Amino acid sequence: MSCTSTRGQAPHEAAAIAAGTAGAAVVFAGLTVVIALAGLSVVGIPLLTKMGLSAAGAVVVAVLVAVTLIPALLGFFPRAVLPRAARRTAARPAHAGRGTRYLSMPAASPAAAAVGPLSSCVTP
Repeated sequence: MSCTSTRGQAPHEAAAIAAGTAGAAVVFAGLTVVIALAGLSVVGIPLLTKMGLSAAGAVVVAVLVAVTLIPALLGFFPRAVLPRAARRTAARPAHAGRGTRYLSMPAASPAAAAVGPLSSCVTP
């Protein structure tokens, strides 16, 4: 099944475009924040130095996750970049008529589908 985003790119292409364009901005913003937080060590107060360097380390980890892990996860789950409505229509077969929807109801909610047969067993 091939699904496309609202602009027409395949999910892998959309993830690559997003990582390419937003990745540089994320790295630049993260580097700016790391420099600012590391600047707290200039004050000479040990508590501020520790807090600033710890927060700078957390920002470095967040930037690395944003640049590497999120595009990798989008590679594993390519439909995640699609809007919710597009994911629903991509998951539904094109020939979903009345019979297909009726027969897929027990799979969607097995507890509700079991109520009818079980109630007929209980009543005399």
